Amino acid sequence: MNTWIDMHTFIPYLFAFLFWGFQDLFKKISWKWYVGTIIFTVSLALIFPLVGLKSYVNEVAIISESLMIVFSYKLMIKRLSGPVTFFLGLVVGLFWGVALFSLVGVIYNIN
Repeated sequence: MNTWIDMHTFIPYLFAFLFWGFQDLFKKISWKWYVGTIIFTVSLALIFPLVGLKSYVNEVAIISESLMIVFSYKLMIKRLSGPVTFFLGLVVGLFWGVALFSLVGVIYNIN
């Protein structure tokens, strides 16, 4: 089936629903780990096309988007209610994914 949206594009949102359902298991993880891992995945997404691994950029960006959803949720949960924070986390993750894919695509002229 030839569609313009890959099915694994929805993996970050599946991960977000799983995180929201089992968020008690993730409370011990410090926000510094999320930030460090996001920086690492963005670096990988920018380095992979240089070393000929363009086909793996999509997976790295999906991991980064998943982490951004979880990180934004953890930041906002103390100030807002759970469902509102979850929705805002999904929106932040969506914009993060689009921005990362656009950045990598523009820098390396990937179609």
